[in-house]
Amino acid sequence: MPDPGPPLVDPYALPMPDLGLLCRSCDYNLNGVGEHRCPECGRPFSPDDYLPEGAFPPLYVDGEPVRPDDELIALLRTHGIVVGSQMNAFDEAFGFKFGVTQQPAVTVPRDDFWAAVDLVVRHRRDLPLPPPPQADEPKADWVCKGCGEENPGTFDVCWQCEAERG
Repeated sequence: MPDPGPPLVDPYALPMPDLGLLCRSCDYNLNGVGEHRCPECGRPFSPDDYLPEGAFPPLYVDGEPVRPDDELIALLRTHGIVVGSQMNAFDEAFGFKFGVTQQPAVTVPRDDFWAAVDLVVRHRRDLPLPPPPQADEPKADWVCKGCGEENPGTFDVCWQCEAERG
């Protein structure tokens, strides 16, 4: 049986897991630091400082926005993470940055941000990946006790009489 890989990381664990975080003051790589303080410049930090605003924030790894590619998008989706994209305001307005066409940044739901960052880092560094979550077993079709109507297994309420699945 192949190694399933380690589970997704806790961004608040110490020593700091490799999440591609760089100190905001001196660009020191915070991977493996033993406290929430940059050993190079002394600036305190929290992983929350690196979580962008919004319900669907863009991903940043190694100080750069994560750009979409088919393999990365497939990896995130396999792990149940909804993927979107956004351009920054300058790119949106002009369609380029300093004469170079830019791709949009990958965005994910805020609740999945750290899991997505962890997957991107592992993917880029060829590290073992955790197994994707197991799909729920499909529920069997059922017959409503109220009206006798057959309902698909995905329904929890009868489509005919609105009685709850019993």
